[in-house]
Amino acid sequence: MAEDVTVVYVDQDGNELATSTIQTGTVGEEYATEPVEIEGYVVIEIPENASGEFGEEAQTVTYVYAKVAGDITVEHVDQEGNALAESSIQSGVVGEEYQTVGKAIEGYTLVEIPANAAGEFKEDPQTVTYVYGQTAADVTVEYVDGNGDPYLIQHLNQGSSGILILHHHLKLKAMLSSKRQRTQQANSEKKLRRSRMSTRK
Repeated sequence: MAEDVTVVYVDQDGNELATSTIQTGTVGEEYATEPVEIEGYVVIEIPENASGEFGEEAQTVTYVYAKVAGDITVEHVDQEGNALAESSIQSGVVGEEYQTVGKAIEGYTLVEIPANAAGEFKEDPQTVTYVYGQTAADVTVEYVDGNGDPYLIQHLNQGSSGILILHHHLKLKAMLSSKRQRTQQANSEKKLRRSRMSTRK
């Protein structure tokens, strides 16, 4: 008669999750074991000696389980919370690592990457939310000289840089206008001096 084969079912910390079973046989006789279904847990480790032969020494077959984690729901929304794409769900076991990524959504740019974009599955469900902002349309900035004639056209994305360029455009236009006024004033003064000199003669 061979020694017994004991089959145990434990979690990752070695805690027993189900009653162990014992198989008996004769030396050289084959045995086979299989995991049992345990609610809320999944098998993560199948032992190498799950099947084999009875021997003169006792054997232990250990199935390791992990607790099923809450799902990870990945959402893609705009800045007002409106869904922009279909959400996705990831499943795993407690302690297992997960990773998520944003999506390319036409007309929108990713503006907020969530702190829990990557992490570990937990017992409770988790939600990962990517936030997107609407992509701004291009604006055309026109530079003009003192006479209002354009001499440079540049396309810029609307935003702080565009506002800055517009500010420079207005400042430049004012400078050119001021320069033209000074020139006109200087020409008037020259004409006045010439007129006075002509009168004296």
